[in-house]
Order: sequence, then C-alpha cells, then structure tokens
Amino acid sequence: MNYFLDRRVVEMAYTAEQHTVTFVMFAEQGITLSALSTLQLGQRTLYVQAHKGYTTVLWKDRGVVCALVSDLPRTALVETLQLAMAPMAGS
Repeated sequence: MNYFLDRRVVEMAYTAEQHTVTFVMFAEQGITLSALSTLQLGQRTLYVQAHKGYTTVLWKDRGVVCALVSDLPRTALVETLQLAMAPMAGS
C-alpha cells in the first residue's frame, strides 16, 4: 500500500534486465484520463504519458485505474502490458 495523488494505492514493483516496472492500482473515482494521448490494445483504451525519462501507461478496468510506470521506452512498456494481458484476452 502506498499513496499517489492523495489516495491509497496498491503498488508492486518488478525488476527485469536492469529496468524496474511498477504496477499501481487505485479507485477510479475522480480521475480523468482524457487529456493524455491514447492508443488501443484490443478493446481497451490505454492512456500514455512520457515524462523525465519515464513512461506511464494507464487503463481503466471495472472501476479501477491501473498503471505501469517504467524507464522502458513506450513501445517496450506497451508490449510488456500486451504480453501480460494475453491470458485475459478471452475474459
């Protein structure tokens, strides 16, 4: 558990090949993502932002906002997310 944007969040960090990927989940209430650039991953809209060498990819899922944050390039981070979501494609 941690705090982000003055709200409680669940946070997990993974390290692979000298890169850290942080996964964050928090309640969607009061969050607007429309100002960020978007791309589609299947039927899911991803909201993407790069800032100070870090890429953040956010998406909404059943009232929860999920995010991956890493120093990986945008394409690599989206590819990581795509691989992670592949088992859920049928749900």
